[in-house]
Amino acid sequence: MKTSEKTTGTQVANAKSENSAKNFFKGLDKSLFVTEKNAKADIYKVEAYRDIMGLKDGEELTNEIKRVARRKLRKLKENFASSIIFANQKDPAKAKALIEQFKEFYATYFVLSDYSLQSLCSANTKPDNKDLMQRFLEVVNKGK
Repeated sequence: MKTSEKTTGTQVANAKSENSAKNFFKGLDKSLFVTEKNAKADIYKVEAYRDIMGLKDGEELTNEIKRVARRKLRKLKENFASSIIFANQKDPAKAKALIEQFKEFYATYFVLSDYSLQSLCSANTKPDNKDLMQRFLEVVNKGK
């Protein structure tokens, strides 16, 4: 009988332990569960999604629309970067004109417009694209 009492006692202790652990996690601040890997900080303003997708003010901005818009915005940003880097080597006047266009795009559609790598790249940007953006920022900051 002592064995069954111990098992029952152990089961009760385990159940109490599980409940206290669940309550502990429920009471924690939700921001503690966000890591850099799963952070979803948007680098684009809401207007960027609406404008690039041609949405009107009343139309719903779904996750699917945002995903497609992010892809288009990312491609546009990468095209600006590669074009400006290339033009800077071949035709500085053209590079200057492209930089001016990029500055307008950047100020209008990016949440943070301080010409930092964090303002152009999200937490899950591929290393190759981060390198491209870093080289791009060097060219843009020289042309300021």
